[in-house]
Amino acid sequence: SDPLQYALAYREHLLTQCHDSAGRIFVAALDHDVVGIVCVLVRADSGNPAEKSREHAFVTDLVVFPPYRGTGIGRELLRTAEEYAEKAVALAKQARVLKPVFVERRFLSV
Repeated sequence: SDPLQYALAYREHLLTQCHDSAGRIFVAALDHDVVGIVCVLVRADSGNPAEKSREHAFVTDLVVFPPYRGTGIGRELLRTAEEYAEKAVALAKQARVLKPVFVERRFLSV
């Protein structure tokens, strides 16, 4: 299959997930070139029935292009995603009874 079509379809999938779960995609750029991305979903269902009463945030994609790996870009993207998740869940909690918060890391290698 065509890699570009796959990438476009996957991008649409991520955007839909972000829309449905107050998620965000953060992009790292150097000299106007994209060098990495991270996607974080908030208000996500962990899929575990025992955790239905807990708020979850998932880092679903963390990608740094090979020439930029080992430079700290991935660490900074992950830090940004975790900060966003913590703030977004904290804001949601203000309107509800407090629930435990879990930030889960999932990684995708390219």
